[in-house]
Amino acid sequence: MAYGQGIAVTPIQLIAAVSAFGNEGKLMQPRLVKELKDNSGKVLEEFKPKVVRQVVSKQTADEMDMIMEATVGEGTGAKAKISVLLIVLPGCIFCSGRRGFYRGGSISKGR
Repeated sequence: MAYGQGIAVTPIQLIAAVSAFGNEGKLMQPRLVKELKDNSGKVLEEFKPKVVRQVVSKQTADEMDMIMEATVGEGTGAKAKISVLLIVLPGCIFCSGRRGFYRGGSISKGR
């Protein structure tokens, strides 16, 4: 008997599930379009992020983030490592890379 044969997910379902770790354990409704604009650039409709539900605790999500980061930084996932762009402006830190884009006043220890 083979394992895993009866489990099938789409790529977008897999991305949404893994992204929950980066969203403090919240499963977000996937969205492919951020907004619709007319020819002049006026926004006709905006699609805001929607939380489906909390799938794991924030603590568990933070632990999984550290595990995945260690796997890429020091373990078997080294080929998946990407460089990080860090821009520091007065009152803000913009960090692009590991989990997309972060804007905040500080970066916590170990991040």
